[in-house]
Amino acid sequence: MKKYVLVLITALIIAGPTQAQVQTQTAVKAAPITPKAAKDLLAAKKDVILLDVRTLEEFVAGRIEGSVLLPYDEITAANAALFIGPNKDRTIIVYCRTGRRSAIASATLVSLGYRKVLDLGGIVSWPYATIKGEPGIK
Repeated sequence: MKKYVLVLITALIIAGPTQAQVQTQTAVKAAPITPKAAKDLLAAKKDVILLDVRTLEEFVAGRIEGSVLLPYDEITAANAALFIGPNKDRTIIVYCRTGRRSAIASATLVSLGYRKVLDLGGIVSWPYATIKGEPGIK
């Protein structure tokens, strides 16, 4: 009996992961989005959240109108639920200054189960208007 169990375990190890396990491991990843596509999506859909993952100082210095600030290093399950909401199918567009932090933030959001995460990259590539100042102050 022990011999059969050993053979079965060896066969499973050699066979590797099942198709379902592979699909789970390679689940949804954050997709890139161009500034034009992001602008069009924001204009067309009101339930899209635009997430700025920079610092408060950078956010105040200039941001895309309608964005919500959640610094990339403060993204936790609780903060994501608070700022984004509990709907894991909500479309989220993430940006930072050059794209490094948005990539990290996007990966974090995907790991938390958000399925529609789009990485805009950096605001430096945003050719449209931005706004400045403290949130809520014009």
